[in-house]
Amino acid sequence: MTLTRAVCSLTGVLFLLFVGCQSGGSTHVKSVPPDSLLLSVNCQPDEAEVRVDGVLQGTCRLLSRPGATMTLSAGTHELEIAADGHRSFRSMVSGKGIQESLTIRLMPHTAE
Repeated sequence: MTLTRAVCSLTGVLFLLFVGCQSGGSTHVKSVPPDSLLLSVNCQPDEAEVRVDGVLQGTCRLLSRPGATMTLSAGTHELEIAADGHRSFRSMVSGKGIQESLTIRLMPHTAE
């Protein structure tokens, strides 16, 4: 099977729900088991907590290291990144047999 055909047959969709943050994301397809979704996150601030489906995965400091990925089951998952004094980020990520890479910088709360 050609790479183009394999990529076309993958069912990966990334939905970003912007909640007062800046986000830039890119998708890199590489060989991943068909029953998995590999998720890599480069995020700031370092102390922000990263949760997938409500379960703490670690901090941005830990998960932003080169080569760090989270292996999730294929399907749809909720990603949340939150830190005191910053607006939270929430996203739904879906995929099967692909790797998703996100870059997220939480924005500080502003005085109103």
